[in-house]
Amino acid sequence: MKNLLILLVPLLLLSSCLSGKGGSSDSDHGPARVQSESLPERISFEELKEKVLQPYCIDCHHIREFTNEAGVLKYVVPGDADNSVFYQVIKDGSMPKYSMPLSTEELEFVRTYIESLRVE
Repeated sequence: MKNLLILLVPLLLLSSCLSGKGGSSDSDHGPARVQSESLPERISFEELKEKVLQPYCIDCHHIREFTNEAGVLKYVVPGDADNSVFYQVIKDGSMPKYSMPLSTEELEFVRTYIESLRVE
């Protein structure tokens, strides 16, 4: 019986935290929820083009494919970098094929660009 209580008490506490009924007000959902709902800084296509596309992509993928945002958006799920082919191939290192991989900072820049495309 004691072992059952040891298992149930943490589960009940966890359940109340997840449902938002842990004694906090409706407006206080903790930092994780606030962070997930906040929009990332908006990065313009021109900034992406200057910092990533021109130095890493355009030589091989031809200027016509990435000269406008529509060309890039074919490979992007707005607001979801992890499910965007554009981000995935950069992150896994399969792109760029003929130059150095993007730095961690540049990869985060691409992520922020994609995440900032999220529609609210």
